[in-house]
Amino acid sequence: MPLTRRSFIAKTAAVGAGGLAIASVVPGVKAGARKEALSAPEWMTLLGKSEAGARDYAARVEGEIPRSLRGVLYRNGPGMFERGAERRRHLLDGDGLIQRLSIGAQGARYQNAFVQTQKFKDDEHAGRSTHGTWTTRRPGGFLKNLGGNVVSQGGVTVYPVNGRLLARDETGPNYDIDLENLSTRGHFTPVEGLEGVNFKAHSRIDPHTGDWLMVGQKYGRNMQIHAAAIGPDFKTRKQYSFETDRQVYLHDFFVTESAFVFVLHPCEFSPFAFLAGTQSFVDSLSWNPAAGNLVAVLPRDGSPVTFLEAPSAFMWHGLNAFEQKNALVLDFVGFDEPDHFIGEDALFFRLMDGKLGRAEQPGTLHRYTIDTHARTLREDILDSGNHEFPIIDPRTAMRQHRHGFYAVGGSGPLNSGVKRFDYKTGQSHTFDFGPSVHVGEPVFAPNFDGALDE
Repeated sequence: MPLTRRSFIAKTAAVGAGGLAIASVVPGVKAGARKEALSAPEWMTLLGKSEAGARDYAARVEGEIPRSLRGVLYRNGPGMFERGAERRRHLLDGDGLIQRLSIGAQGARYQNAFVQTQKFKDDEHAGRSTHGTWTTRRPGGFLKNLGGNVVSQGGVTVYPVNGRLLARDETGPNYDIDLENLSTRGHFTPVEGLEGVNFKAHSRIDPHTGDWLMVGQKYGRNMQIHAAAIGPDFKTRKQYSFETDRQVYLHDFFVTESAFVFVLHPCEFSPFAFLAGTQSFVDSLSWNPAAGNLVAVLPRDGSPVTFLEAPSAFMWHGLNAFEQKNALVLDFVGFDEPDHFIGEDALFFRLMDGKLGRAEQPGTLHRYTIDTHARTLREDILDSGNHEFPIIDPRTAMRQHRHGFYAVGGSGPLNSGVKRFDYKTGQSHTFDFGPSVHVGEPVFAPNFDGALDE
């Protein structure tokens, strides 16, 4: 079985000051490479190789695991890219593979298993692709894809929530995963009465109430945004919604004690070719920077939504949001253009054919400060380097944080180092693994004997 990014976790895990790095290799990717259609290095193509699943073994550890580092890490992501002669077209598109890395006194144990979605089971039975996904249409032409035809692969996030382990995609249901053996126990629907709403893969836990906070969207004449607070008993405590004539793709959101906040960046969705079955969902996205960002502030007390304008910036992930006097402060990674993600020359498309593609725009550190009384927004760019996958000490969620932790360097979201940025001083500390390493999403592991946010 070839080495893939899924098996890297058991072979080359490196634990730093709160981060876990999974190694492969990523250098810079420039415009000239795309024009010449250069072949990607073999190690880079490993990111698009399929995994067999059902792994379970003691990991070989290089170095020494800190004695204070104990627990279980769950990860999710696309792990199966081919069925028969068909291959997914995009690096983010594939059947969900849950990974479990447990670290104890006896060492580390690695396990993985595919989420048993209906699509996965149908494809297994048929030995070929039977459903459309968000970048790859169902085989059979436009007649087989009328209406859009995108199903869940359960392959974006996995959350331990109140005793359950839930795998999510950008569409479809939650999948309930066994915490120990990673078997799929079935569907789990926490929000009743909102059929047709695509709840996003990212969610939040309110540290004050214990509520699980979810958001989703629904396209139509106007785009609808929905939010829900789910109690620890998995009963819906409150629902929120608003409409906007802006039809865009969203991936993440912010929440504070008083508000949900959505960055409606101009990654615009045009439904016509998608519904007609001639384009995939991602092929129906386009970047319109002249439209700028529209920032929607949705009060949690049920008051009307407020819209504010900001310069265009594509956002995959937010770091954190908190309240300060009469202001909401939001920190996130923003790209001037999602060139790595959409467009036929995007790195995430081209890499699946073994080629280099566009990934020229860096992920810079943005801060929005929203004056809730004056209804104004100020944007500050705090660092112009290339960042992605922001994370904080989870104990500071919805509170003012001092530090943010990031994957950095490399090209677009394919990074080569880890970084701690100090929001109080503007200073940072970075460790780069070098041009032959790709760092996955960092994970903050609190040192419970140490200071908060360190």
